[in-house]
Order: sequence, then C-alpha cells, then structure tokens
Amino acid sequence: MIKQRSRLMAALATCGLAGTVLVGTAVAQAAVDPNSAVVINEVYGGGGNNNAVYTNDFVELYNKSSAAVPLAGWSLQYASSTGTSFSAANTLALSGTIPANDYFLIKLAAGSNNILDLPTADLESSTPLLSGTAGKVALVSTTAALGSCPDAGTSCSLKADVIDFVGWGGANDYAGTAPAGATTNPTSISRNGSHANTPDNAADFTVGAPSPVASAEAGAPPPPPPLTEPKTIAQIQGTGAASPL
Repeated sequence: MIKQRSRLMAALATCGLAGTVLVGTAVAQAAVDPNSAVVINEVYGGGGNNNAVYTNDFVELYNKSSAAVPLAGWSLQYASSTGTSFSAANTLALSGTIPANDYFLIKLAAGSNNILDLPTADLESSTPLLSGTAGKVALVSTTAALGSCPDAGTSCSLKADVIDFVGWGGANDYAGTAPAGATTNPTSISRNGSHANTPDNAADFTVGAPSPVASAEAGAPPPPPPLTEPKTIAQIQGTGAASPL
C-alpha cells in the first residue's frame, strides 16, 4: 500500500512538472502573435562596413494581410545582443502605411564605405545604428521605448506592446526557442518567401545575401503634372524652330 501511494504521488508530481513546462512554453511565445498582420521580414546591419553589400543598414517589414496597415503610433526599436534595455535613443517612431501584401523598407544609418544604394525606401532615419553580427530588433505598437527588460534582459520580447521581435547572433532575448543565426557584413537574416511566422526566430530566419524590397508606392514614378488650360495651334507652334511648350 505504501509503495502504491508513493508511485501515485510520484506520478502526480511528474504531471505537475509537465504542466508547468507546457505553461512556460505558451507564455514564452505569447507576446509575439503568429497571426500578426505585420512582421519584421529582414534585418541587415552591415551597411557601409568592410565587405558590405549596401551603404546603409535596413529593416524590411511585410504586411501579410489583405488590408493596408497604418504605422503611425508604432516604433522600431533596437538593443545590442547582450543589452538589458531598449532606450529612447534607439527608438524610431514609424510613419506611413504598408499596403496589403506588400513590403515596407526602412533605410537606417550608413557606414563609412559608400557602396550600393538601397532601393527607394519608404522611410529613412540615421538611427538606430544596427550591429553587423548580432542584436535585437522589436516592432512595437507604441512610440515609447520598451525600457528595462526583466530577467537580466531576456524578457522584453514578452512585453504586451511587442508586435514582432527578432534576436539574432546569440542575442539574450528572442522569440521562440533560440535566436536566429549570426550575420556578417555582407549578410542579413530574413524570412522565407511565404514570410513564415511560427513564431520562432531560429526556425523562421535564415542567414543569406541581403535582398531589400520597398513597397510598390516607394518606387512608383511621380504623378503627371495637372492639366492646364488648352492651347491654340499657334501657341503650340510658336514662331521659332521649336515649340515654346
């Protein structure tokens, strides 16, 4: 009888521990919603460094939904791979709108080497300055800096205002089970062609050649000039060899 009771207590303890692990796993991914319309799609921090591909750092967002998403009131925030807080100095207030099923390119700081220019960006800023090898980038639903991160810098990804969060290169905070791989000056981290968001940085991002894409609006030609008052044939022809119009 004593042995049976001991086995029962051990089984209950095991179930309790398993339940704790499951709850912990759910909480770890709660802040980053896999169904979020907008995700951080690519991060490049080697801009203008030795062996870099582009002059500027950039972050590329993607809107996975069928409706345009305004970015006013949101921010892009950066912290070092081992940092324990996100500061106002590294917080960029966003503006503009991401069209449905489209990209949004944020052009960031330039390095000392002038190399290739990025495509015409949707938004430009000299800050934050990203690391070429490792760091943390957060897409946040407010313009207030996330500030200090609980647990010695490892829990800013769990804050309620975080829409998406990417840690790479051995970062101490990330979405999912592990950070994405480390980058070098000529490489970035990016999602696959379907912009998968499981959300697990290690699974969702791969290291490769940077491929910045802006929204269709950013690269669109300027609108034609407004129509003016109709001209007579004589006004069009003029008196010289070429039309004055």
